[in-house]
Amino acid sequence: MTRLTVDIIKPTGNEANGDIGRFGTGFMANTTIDYLHSLILGMRPELLSKVGSIYKIDEYIKTNTGYIHELCKPEDNESILMLVGVQSHQFQHALDLACKIKYHNPRKQIIIGGPHAMTVDTSPLHNGPVSFAMSQAEVVLEEIIEDAIGGELKPVYG
Repeated sequence: MTRLTVDIIKPTGNEANGDIGRFGTGFMANTTIDYLHSLILGMRPELLSKVGSIYKIDEYIKTNTGYIHELCKPEDNESILMLVGVQSHQFQHALDLACKIKYHNPRKQIIIGGPHAMTVDTSPLHNGPVSFAMSQAEVVLEEIIEDAIGGELKPVYG
């Protein structure tokens, strides 16, 4: 049985000059990534048994960008990229990253969640290549994972 691959990324933002912001070391650990990881591990056993590898990346402190190349590789199994905790200043970079990965890896299912998706009108982007989580993860995560296992995310959750 092929199991769902889950990639969880906390995206960085763009600098004023357009460069991708990186710190190299974190001032404070981002708990969003680990919290979502723990929510996945706490799902119903019959659902969790269909989840395979879970990868976590905090772009602010990950200076080696080789993971982008890995995410762009076409896959045979179902997979989901979760761009989490996305704030407004990170949204454009999150979309850029999602579109680049989706272009090279069309089977990759991508969802953006966080304060921006919950508070700013993203409706012009609905029904595009990226889905949106418009509520807290605790409310919609199992439904998102179930749909990703089935191979098709809804445009909006929550």
